[in-house]
Parts: sequence; structure tokens; C-alpha cells
Amino acid sequence: MSDLADALDLGPSSSTSRIALHVPPGLLVLPPAAALAGALIGMSRGGTRAKLRFLAENAHRQPKTVQGWYFYTKTRNYRVFFGALRTGGRYALGFGAAGAAYVCVDEGVGWARERVFHPELHARPADASVTADADAGEGEGESEGAAGGARRNSVGERAARGWRRGPVHWEDGAAAGGLLAGIGGVTYGLPNPLLVRALVLGVTLGSLESFLQIAQAKIGALRTNTEAQAAADAAAAARLAEGRGAGQQNAAIAAPAAPAAMAEVEQAITLPVRRADELPADTEGEILAGKKSWWDWVRGR
Repeated sequence: MSDLADALDLGPSSSTSRIALHVPPGLLVLPPAAALAGALIGMSRGGTRAKLRFLAENAHRQPKTVQGWYFYTKTRNYRVFFGALRTGGRYALGFGAAGAAYVCVDEGVGWARERVFHPELHARPADASVTADADAGEGEGESEGAAGGARRNSVGERAARGWRRGPVHWEDGAAAGGLLAGIGGVTYGLPNPLLVRALVLGVTLGSLESFLQIAQAKIGALRTNTEAQAAADAAAAARLAEGRGAGQQNAAIAAPAAPAAMAEVEQAITLPVRRADELPADTEGEILAGKKSWWDWVRGR
């Protein structure tokens, strides 16, 4: 089901080599959903058909008694039940197989498109880190563990994407749906009008499924970006809170030196100031004689 050239993940050491089978995500969703829809449709059609057949087979021998009507109804219900199960199972198998074939063709068309138009997406880069560790001959266990983890991450990413390496294009689904509709129409011998209708329906449904995959990918990318932005904002808030806590701690350490400085400032501000009319006579004489300045008197000296 997968490309063996890409599935064989051969590294420089045989101990880390492994074979990976990449199952597209659509192969786990679309076939079961199609099988369920087919089972419901088949049970409805099979039950109705079995009921009409029983009525047609027993139209000439209608029961005459109450006991006869009891067994008549009982037999009819059994026929309807088993007919619905049989037809529903057949439809479920058919719809499930058609869904699985569509997914495989869709992934195959996308893989071929990328191989033809974007071959760089399928280029296999060399594992330089493992080669360097092998040349140095040191840290073999750690290098093998790192290489195994890298390969496991690569396998997980590819399994999430499918066989395609790039984004989904609507042309892939349209081509797959049209191809399967054409094969089915030719196999069952549909007339030309019905064959054209089947082709149009297949192309439309395939394009719609591809558009749904594109929308799902865009929504997933938007959610990832939102979560990353929320994590970055939380980290920035934590760093800001840590910086504020450090600033408060530094302020608390420098707080004991503040009262002494404030006391000196208050003492300088609240020095006694005397009015000129309070000047004593002896002080006034000393000021006039030049022995004392008026500022010394104002300061109280």
C-alpha cells in the first residue's frame, strides 16, 4: 500500500533500520463511514424488498384464522429482518471497498503529482549527525537514540500527512472521483446519460472531499498558531512577573538606608526662620559692625 522506497527507512547502521507502513488518515475514516452509510441504505432497501416479495408470494393464500395471521406476520417479520441484514451487509462491503479505493486513488494521484511537478518534496536528506558520530566512534548509544527519535518523529509526521508530502489539492480528489465513477459506469454497463451523470457526481464529490481536507488543514494550522501564541504570551508574563519580584526584593534591601537620608532632608527643610522684627539689639549692632552676618542670625547661630 505504500511506496517501499520511502517506507524502507534505512540508516547508516542496521540496528536502527526499520520498515514503516504509512496509512493515510483518510483510510481510517472514509471507508468505515461509507460502510455505515451503505449498511443503512442496504437495510432499508433489503427490508422493503423482502416485505414486498413475501406479500407477492403469499397473495394467493391469505390466512383465514387468528393463528394463521399470527404465523403469517411472524414469518413476514423474519423474512424482512434477514433480508435487511443480508442486503445491508452487501451494501456495506461495497461502499466500504469503494471508499477505500477512493482514498488509495486520491493519495496515489497526489503522490504522482508531487513526483512529477514537485520532486524536491520526496528528496531524502542524509543523516549527517549519525554519520559524524559513526566517524568519531563516540557516543554511539546517544546518537542511535537521537537518530531513532528523529526517525520516529518523521514517521509520525508522514503518517499524519499520508503518502503526500505537501498540501492537498482539489484536483487530486476530482481525478480520483472521476476515475472511480468511470470505472464503475463501464463495469456495470451504464448508458451514456447515466455514465455522464456518474462522472459529474464523482468529480463533484471528490472535489468536495479535497476541499474539506484543505479546510481541516487550515483550521489545524490556525489552532496550532493560536496555542503557540498563547504559550509565548504566558512565558512573557512569567518573565515580567519574575522581573517585578526581583525589583521589589531589591527595593526592600535598600529600604533601611532611606530613613536616615529623609531625616537629614527634613531637618534641613524645617530649620527655624526668624522674622526681622525679632532681631535683638546686640545682634543688630554686631551685624552693622560686620562681626556677624544676618544669615547667621536667621539660622539661629
